[in-house]
Amino acid sequence: MKSFRCFFLLLICSVSGGSCFQLYHFVDYYFEDKAQGHRLYEIPLFHQINNREWASSLLAAQITWIEDKEDSWWDPETTWTLGRGDCEDIAILYLNILYFGTGRKGKLVLVGYGKEIVNGGFGTKHCIVQFDGEYFDPITGTAYGKSEIMYEYSFDTVFSASF
Repeated sequence: MKSFRCFFLLLICSVSGGSCFQLYHFVDYYFEDKAQGHRLYEIPLFHQINNREWASSLLAAQITWIEDKEDSWWDPETTWTLGRGDCEDIAILYLNILYFGTGRKGKLVLVGYGKEIVNGGFGTKHCIVQFDGEYFDPITGTAYGKSEIMYEYSFDTVFSASF
C-alpha cells in the first residue's frame, strides 16, 4: 500500500509539474489551518466523563453525524450546541470532553487510503483520535493502525489556550 501511495503521489507531482515535497506540505497546511485554534468548551457534565467509553457513549447519545460538504471544522461548543457534526467536529469535541474529564490530552488524526485527492487533501478519508496511545474512531471505537495515518495534530495545536 505504501508503494502505491508513493507511486500515486509521484504521478500527481509529475502531472502537476510540482515537487512531491511541495504537494505534501500544501496538503498538510490545508488541514493544519482547519485543525488549529479551536476554543475549549467546558460544562460540568464533561468533568464526570473519566474514560473513553463514557465519552463515546455521550457523543453517540447527544451528537448526530452529518455530512459536511463545506468542510468546516467546528469548535466543540458549536458541535455540542447544534447536536450534530461530521467526523472532524465529533473528534474535536471528543478530545475536549476527555481533557476535562481525565486531564489528559489526545491528538486529532486524519486517516486515509492514499488513493485520491479529497477536498484538497491527498487521500484523507476520515478523522479519528489518538488517546492513551491508541488510534480509534470516537463514536464506533474502530481501531486504526499506524499505516493508515496521514496527519496528526497535537492537542495544543488543535486548541487555543483561552476558553
